[in-house]
Amino acid sequence: MRVTGGVIVLAATYGSLAILSPDGAATGALAQLLEQAFGWLTVPWCVLFGAVGATIAIGEIAWRRPVIMRLTGGFGFLLSVGTLSVSGPASVTSASMDADGSGAIATAAWAILSAWVGSAGAITTAVALATASAVALLGIPRPYWESLSRNLLAASITTGRYTAITLVWASTHIARALAALVAMIFRTISELLESRNSAPSAVTDEPELDQDAGRRPSRNRSQPPDEPAASPRGRRNPSVSPGSDAVTGSRSLIIQTGNQPGRPDASGQTTTSEPLTRSALDPAPWPERWQLPPLSLLSVSVAQQMGDNEIAEKAATIEKTLLSFNIPVTVREARVGPTVTQFSLVPGDGVPVKTIKRYEYDLQLRLAAKTLRIELPVPGRPFVGIEIPNDRAASVGLREVLETREFTESKGRLRVALGRDVDGRPRVGDLARMPHLLIAGQTGAGKSVCVNTIIASLLSHCRPDELNLLMIDPKQVELAEYEGIPHLRYPVVTDLAEAGKVLLWACEEMERRYTLLSKAGYRHLDAYNRAIEANAEAATPPAGNGRHEAWTALTRPKPLPYIVLIIDELADLMMFAPDDVEPAICRLTAKARAVGIHLVVATQRPSVNVVTGLIKANIPSRIAFAVASQTDSRVILDTGGAEALLGRGDMLYLPYDQGRPVRVQGAWVSDEELSKIVQFWKDQGRPNYVSKGEIDALSLRDEEAASEKQDRASALLDRAIEVLRTSNHVSVSFLQRKLGIGYPKAAKLMDDLEDAGYVELDEATGKSYRVIAADDPALSTEDELGVGVHPPHVS
Repeated sequence: MRVTGGVIVLAATYGSLAILSPDGAATGALAQLLEQAFGWLTVPWCVLFGAVGATIAIGEIAWRRPVIMRLTGGFGFLLSVGTLSVSGPASVTSASMDADGSGAIATAAWAILSAWVGSAGAITTAVALATASAVALLGIPRPYWESLSRNLLAASITTGRYTAITLVWASTHIARALAALVAMIFRTISELLESRNSAPSAVTDEPELDQDAGRRPSRNRSQPPDEPAASPRGRRNPSVSPGSDAVTGSRSLIIQTGNQPGRPDASGQTTTSEPLTRSALDPAPWPERWQLPPLSLLSVSVAQQMGDNEIAEKAATIEKTLLSFNIPVTVREARVGPTVTQFSLVPGDGVPVKTIKRYEYDLQLRLAAKTLRIELPVPGRPFVGIEIPNDRAASVGLREVLETREFTESKGRLRVALGRDVDGRPRVGDLARMPHLLIAGQTGAGKSVCVNTIIASLLSHCRPDELNLLMIDPKQVELAEYEGIPHLRYPVVTDLAEAGKVLLWACEEMERRYTLLSKAGYRHLDAYNRAIEANAEAATPPAGNGRHEAWTALTRPKPLPYIVLIIDELADLMMFAPDDVEPAICRLTAKARAVGIHLVVATQRPSVNVVTGLIKANIPSRIAFAVASQTDSRVILDTGGAEALLGRGDMLYLPYDQGRPVRVQGAWVSDEELSKIVQFWKDQGRPNYVSKGEIDALSLRDEEAASEKQDRASALLDRAIEVLRTSNHVSVSFLQRKLGIGYPKAAKLMDDLEDAGYVELDEATGKSYRVIAADDPALSTEDELGVGVHPPHVS
């Protein structure tokens, strides 16, 4: 083999010398033969054959996969370039082998390809072969060109999508403009024909007119007596029947935005459709059809990627740092996200996983990272994850998440865009399945942006007849911009006293919906709405449930919209009225899911007296932004990790169906984008608010019920005092027997008696009570003067 390789090297060297100096007889003949075979690429072919000979001569050491790949790439590249240099198909003959200087081999390859796939196919095949051969020849790593191919494909798809959207938008507007122009032309022609037909009657009815007036009769004179007066310009609108195309065209304006200019009539005046005219007068006009906001209202964000060299350096630093502590690891892959990069480590044999966590701060020091988070292990994968912040954080725009397949193909009625995880995959949630969401984190971490992103996601695909919103904003500035959108069921609440009334109304609405579904024979809102949509005239309950009479009593029921209650700051409500707010939130989170009422609760103080155990128990889906301590992280997520977040939208998302949180970079929506979406909905209609009188009536009824309950408690307390006076002895069990009540009420009465000064807790035992005043404590002074004998201790 070595001799063969040496011969090939010598032959290639001699061929190259013959091409460079073809003066001799032998070298000239050889040079002519080589040029006929290889054309103008003779020297590169000789160099390639020399490399092959050297590889054969060296032996098995050189026969490695990279060397073989490079040699194969060289052969393919030279063959494809020579094929592309052929000017056209040529017959494989000795006369045409070197007619264009490409050589017999390239000409034969071109002839074969063009005969099989034609000239265009031959060029395409040669270009593809040249590209693949160049990749193999240069030794480009497979992950690099795979990533490059994916990026090129994604860019092509995005460009095609935007082009299609632009073409559809332009064609729609052009079609509308042409339709309006055609309608205006037809109206003008009909008016001209009508004026021409009415000219003879005007001459007959007015014989005293002169000839010019007879030839050009006035439109006012030709009007019937029962018609309204003409417009100041001397023209009147033609009469339109209720089923004509003009009425249909007027109704089509209902789905247009309110700031769209009117359509000129035949006289050149601008007219506005009737529904848009009512929009300025009625308190809550709702169009027959709603138009969803286009994604063009949102801007396109530009992603920034981490360089391959930077990733390789950090991976090497991780391996070197842990190896210095006798912990051999191998970095298998790096998953680049918008904010952080997760390096997947495989520990060596016999290395405990927990020992890697021990050197967290050493890794943070060597990598010069702001924070560092170690995941032991990555859920569902045989790796240990180390998340390191990127040097250049990339923002995630709301539009790029709304355009993803995960969002557009999701069947969730209340789907929301959350952001992208460390893999760069979009994260989409569904409020209908969560069924409630708790958002917590310190000031400036991104809670308000997350709330606005959730609202914008809902407004992007939910109509006002599908979704109602209730907003409580104690800070008075975060949600004020949404005032006036047609989705609102009540004005944005900024008064803490009024917030309790709105929560009470939500509880009453929940009970009303449960009663309605119970009478109709359905268990949840989706089944109820599907039945109504299937047969809007008279939806019937399932067979055999015995509810038909109650169902048919409903006169043409309408689908019930979802209700999303958004509380921007829970801490203020809990400080103002914890006894009213916590029970209402607990009732809603425990029962409201089945009737389509869902809560989004945000707070910047994740303490146990704000996010109580009852609230957490009924809100399984949670989002934690950056917090100050691991204790706060445990209050939100029941685990640590949020204290190591970077802020500015970096969050841990705990879905309802997963046991461990997922790191996500939250989607970003600017104030300008929110203003465009809000204005788009405001232009279509106004909100249909619940009357303030109804809210106040519910609050008054609740106060009356509380007062009545207090009166009953006072009457029971009076009976307990009477028992105390007659027996001069009292205890919890004694009150249970004498009054015929249960233990909770008896214990509460003992507390009330202690507060009123009738009994006191014995400090010696800490459990029993003693009577200090059988009569009114305010009138009794025996205990203070030391007169009288205290009764024995009672328990």
